[in-house]
Amino acid sequence: MSAVILSLRPFQTARDAARKVGWDDKLVIRSIVHEQAEGRDGNDIAGALRRKAWEVRNSYRPGPVGPGGAA
Repeated sequence: MSAVILSLRPFQTARDAARKVGWDDKLVIRSIVHEQAEGRDGNDIAGALRRKAWEVRNSYRPGPVGPGGAA
């Protein structure tokens, strides 16, 4: 018998962020569990969700990417 020890930190805000973005929070939790079972911490998924939730909340739209910049 073996046990998988999960870090709860990535789950704390990922679920709320997923709901704000409109994604299925159950799938997000499963993906974080899978990441942790693979040996990674799952913070990259949680961070991406928090970033996306921030963009949705603030109506952020990235500008066009092109050469040059502010003159």
